[in-house]
Amino acid sequence: MTPGEALRAARLAHGYSQTDLACVLGISLQYLNDIEMGRRRYVERLTDRLPDEIRREVTKAIIAKHLKNL
Repeated sequence: MTPGEALRAARLAHGYSQTDLACVLGISLQYLNDIEMGRRRYVERLTDRLPDEIRREVTKAIIAKHLKNL
């Protein structure tokens, strides 16, 4: 699972709309959609802005991606 896919799954699991999460992150709705759909790369600096319950799941995906690349 990519970080964008993990972000989307966690967002949906915790009841956030794309609009709400984009506002929390301080990014545009289109940019968030592009990340979730794999058209743009997830930028790790966004991690600090994520709500805790979503941050944990996205962090796991980021770590898994890095381990896969070793």
